[in-house]
Amino acid sequence: MFDNVSTTNTVAGQITPFDLGISYWREFLAAFYIYCVVIPPLSVFGFVGNIFCCKILVRSGLGQPSNIILFALAIADICTVQINVARILYTYAPSVQNNLYGWMTDYNTAMCAYLYLVAVTFIHNVGGYTSASFSVVITIERLIAVFLPLRFASIVSPVRAWLVVSAVYLFWMPWCLFTATLYRFNYAMVPFYNTSVGRVAYTDFFYANFDIITNFNFNIINTLSTAVPLVFVTVGCIIVSVMIKVNLRKRQKMTSSTKKTSSTHTTATLLAICFMFVISHSILYLCDLISNSLFDFRDKSSSGFFIVLVIPLQNLLKTINSSSNFIIYIIMNPKFRKIFIEIITRDTFKRKLI
Repeated sequence: MFDNVSTTNTVAGQITPFDLGISYWREFLAAFYIYCVVIPPLSVFGFVGNIFCCKILVRSGLGQPSNIILFALAIADICTVQINVARILYTYAPSVQNNLYGWMTDYNTAMCAYLYLVAVTFIHNVGGYTSASFSVVITIERLIAVFLPLRFASIVSPVRAWLVVSAVYLFWMPWCLFTATLYRFNYAMVPFYNTSVGRVAYTDFFYANFDIITNFNFNIINTLSTAVPLVFVTVGCIIVSVMIKVNLRKRQKMTSSTKKTSSTHTTATLLAICFMFVISHSILYLCDLISNSLFDFRDKSSSGFFIVLVIPLQNLLKTINSSSNFIIYIIMNPKFRKIFIEIITRDTFKRKLI
């Protein structure tokens, strides 16, 4: 779904301050601040940071299953944060006054902008859904490592890791493609400005099947992408943490060494990523529960506050979650930190030679 559209399918492309009334101007200003001041630097940091994550993981070796999963997660996070430019062009383009939403240009330019938005939104949605699923994959991988350490190498092989991450991407592709077909390009005259504006609108098919699509989205898709991962990752991380402490005490009794192993650092890194996922997605899911209980998205007056302010806050949380893994890698894993320093110093040395 478009970022200006909630996970419950609001026609945000049709909502303006004039539709909602003067009472929402403060919320619009807050949303503008979130989208144009707060999120852009976070998106740039997340985009660059995840590229570094990919380079770090490649240098570390993609022969390790955990690195393969983290590499796929970094790609998903890059897909998630790349939407910001298209979002600003649609919602706060310089040629559009008063948060009109749309492209106040000629037809061909507006159509190109629409196709660009559809493309990057599809990529964004694929990244968002797969990112949540990879947290489940990470948890399963650590559970196997904790409970079946002797058989771990035979169960979790690099080939199987690649197959799993590929399956995750393929699983979410059909839904993301389907949601892209629910939109159409609308180019119409806006009397207030006495000019034509290109906007995103919903298809007649969507309106004819509104209840079916929104119920399926919330009850099935949101459950699979948020509720199930939240419960599974939370319980799984608790179990892994407890088992690590138990195993650590056993090792301390058998040996006087308290030095942390590479496996311990890997587990700590993966658990930190899952912890960040649980915090951000718990809030996101709570917002979805509230929105489905309190708002009718076909009624602009009842859903205005959610459209104007809550959705930008949700997008901010998604950006923070997708941008945080780089920091986690550097802080939690000495090996990744060392590789990052080597990459930075090597690139700096090359620039000096040039």
